[in-house]
Amino acid sequence: MLRARMTRLLGLLTLAGCSTIPGRMPAAKVPGFFYGVWHGLISVGTLIASFFTDHVTMYATPNSGPWYDLGFLIGVVAIFGALREQRGRSEERTQRAQQNG
Repeated sequence: MLRARMTRLLGLLTLAGCSTIPGRMPAAKVPGFFYGVWHGLISVGTLIASFFTDHVTMYATPNSGPWYDLGFLIGVVAIFGALREQRGRSEERTQRAQQNG
């Protein structure tokens, strides 16, 4: 199980190394903090979409640098934290149902 996960992770990291960066954008059009948060929140969907089309990327480049990175990280943590919380509630309900039933 662990070996399969590590193989998948290594494959994804290898594919990520093949990404390219498009040309420069005007300074006013560069994604900042709030776009980073949004892109972090929708990262799972964009990852899946990126497997099927070349027009969707998970991470905006170029971006405003550390502020975009911070926003992206906050968005990713928020979405995965919410998913984890939902999973915990579901497990609690299952345990209560087993105890009562």
